[in-house]
Amino acid sequence: MHLFYTPDIEGDIYTLNADESRHCVRVLRLGAGEAVSLVDGKGTWYEGVIERAEVRGCEIRITDRRELYGRRNFHLHLAVAPTKNIDRIEWML
Repeated sequence: MHLFYTPDIEGDIYTLNADESRHCVRVLRLGAGEAVSLVDGKGTWYEGVIERAEVRGCEIRITDRRELYGRRNFHLHLAVAPTKNIDRIEWML
């Protein structure tokens, strides 16, 4: 299943912008009735089905929403040993 980033999803029908629509229809060759996934970057995962596959605007019907997708119940601590070369520490960050 293909995954698209869409920061502003509202309602049950979402239209991809022109660039994403072109990528979806021409490059990935997806058509009507195919399943796709969407994420909004705020922790919500959407499942959807392509309703209309056009290069200028691909319409996706949202079928499922999962809130707080990707939230972990642990914290990650990273320790880095100091080196003489400060560039190595900057590369690590």
